[in-house]
Amino acid sequence: MATWTAVEPEIDGWKAAEELESRLAAGGALLDLDSPIPLAPGEVLHAGVELACSWYGPVDITYTQQRFLVLGSTPWLALSAAASALGNHRRRRAASALATPQWRPLGHTHVLLTSTRLLVRHGDEFVSLPHASIDVLPDSADPDHLEIRFTDGTVLSLCGAWSRYLAIALGAV
Repeated sequence: MATWTAVEPEIDGWKAAEELESRLAAGGALLDLDSPIPLAPGEVLHAGVELACSWYGPVDITYTQQRFLVLGSTPWLALSAAASALGNHRRRRAASALATPQWRPLGHTHVLLTSTRLLVRHGDEFVSLPHASIDVLPDSADPDHLEIRFTDGTVLSLCGAWSRYLAIALGAV
């Protein structure tokens, strides 16, 4: 087994992709790498690359609804209730806008391809995306860009010199 390490700048992603394509065309297999994280029994790491990553989809947003208690005259109570309702409406509208599907940049991140799933580092943990959840892996006009569409309608956009390598490896899994 080969050892996975962070991608080094002097390694050419294009050259690695061409070598992988040639190896697969000749009947060879994907590399089996040592994993930097624990994997499920029988799961094998085939690729580990660093790419710019964006995600398109909805998110769950929570907001705090303000409640009020007013003591005093009826006009003061009506004015306070109206101001509270307006503030809650603004918070609800802002939360709704943030929750709608939109592109969300995740920055440069590590992406691992295993025999059963794609693992994308987000913060301090890896998000697991099973191969069964991939709906479409379209061909891209830009070889440095890979968009993966999932069955739930979300899209993962990966950009960088290693995206072609990952696309070839993902197609071979």
